[in-house]
Amino acid sequence: MRIVCPTCGATGSLEMFLNDVASRESLKTALALPHPLNKQLLAYVGLFRPRSRSLTWDRVEKLLKELLEPIESGKLVRNHRTHFVTIEIWQAALDELLARRDTLRLPMKTHGLLYEITASQAEKWAAQQEREKEEATKNRPRRNTYQQSDKEDPNEAWKRTLEKYGRTDLIPGQDQTGGNDHEA
Repeated sequence: MRIVCPTCGATGSLEMFLNDVASRESLKTALALPHPLNKQLLAYVGLFRPRSRSLTWDRVEKLLKELLEPIESGKLVRNHRTHFVTIEIWQAALDELLARRDTLRLPMKTHGLLYEITASQAEKWAAQQEREKEEATKNRPRRNTYQQSDKEDPNEAWKRTLEKYGRTDLIPGQDQTGGNDHEA
């Protein structure tokens, strides 16, 4: 049974792939990547394959390991800025890059284009989160500074507040000792 790797174009038996140290390490690295990205990343790594020959397993492993750290950490440092990148952002960036496949100059040499797209997607996501936060803050109902039930008389609440701060002298009809002026 002969197997063809869809990423690198190498052909051979399954045993050959599993016995080759470099292919085994590449497979181990690929399996360490988050599940939702596996297919996309393998298609992406295929963009590095030279036209005239197969992509070596050592190169596949190197490319995948370079991606593993920023994906696992959720952080991508690009142009001295740290972008917080979720799996969903990586997926969107890979989708965008793979959609451009026909217009790219292949084989790719670095992850620069993927990182640029990912950073751009992360900035869009952060801006959207900020807009949603501002909108939620703007639409949040204001809290009253004092607790008042629906049935409570506002004058009584005002009197209680003045009493709480020891300002009974401001309450009409009460003397300084707290009694009513009308009592004899």
